Amino acid sequence: MICKGELDKINLKDNLKLCEIEKNTFLNSVAVSLLCNERSKKNWNIIDKKSKTIDSIFTQAQKEISEGKHFKETELFDMINSLVLSKISFCIWYGNDWNDLTLVSKDEIFKHIEAELLEMPGEIYLFYKANDCFE
Repeated sequence: MICKGELDKINLKDNLKLCEIEKNTFLNSVAVSLLCNERSKKNWNIIDKKSKTIDSIFTQAQKEISEGKHFKETELFDMINSLVLSKISFCIWYGNDWNDLTLVSKDEIFKHIEAELLEMPGEIYLFYKANDCFE
């Protein structure tokens, strides 16, 4: 997952950490390709402080939904909602499969994520562009 926007605009739960991706060659190459073709300190990702990855947030949401919890009650929903409300653009993918991401609107994003979480293996592929992020 990579995000583009002002770090100080977003408010996340204490167990999540915002990390600049400036030194990560792979994430920077994705950012250059997808996020305005520029290397920037406005490109960053989110990790869970305990697991040091973002995957745990997605797998936990998938587990909770499979056990009957509503998507809106998951930490993943809270994180995505914070990004959307803060007008942060972001891309979500697994492995090297970032070339053909589904572009989703603000109206579609939560339905898209929930539908993909219900699928096995529950991998999410999407690109959300905030309205004013690419001006």
